[in-house]
Amino acid sequence: MNVKVEDLGLDQIEGLSAHGYRITVSETVHADGERTAARIHEFWVSDDLSATLLEIRDLPEKKVKMRSSLIHIKREEPDASLFKIPADYKINPRPEEIPCPGQPRP
Repeated sequence: MNVKVEDLGLDQIEGLSAHGYRITVSETVHADGERTAARIHEFWVSDDLSATLLEIRDLPEKKVKMRSSLIHIKREEPDASLFKIPADYKINPRPEEIPCPGQPRP
């Protein structure tokens, strides 16, 4: 098995700077020792977001190509309601206030 790692440099993905990498894994398939690409994995990572913005997996022998990406990225403050504590939330409830599966509620 042969593994090759390539640095694809910097590019813009969804308006953000991302660093790309490609990993190609080859394996010997033929009797004469010729190597055939078995898997290619390319990914673009944003250091700013600490997230993979684009990932491409290519399986050429199986004729399969998968693509996953983050889209419509908005750099803004989230809605404050997402962090609001529910009105019925209780800190350190008494044991009888903790719901048990299969038990009727008081």
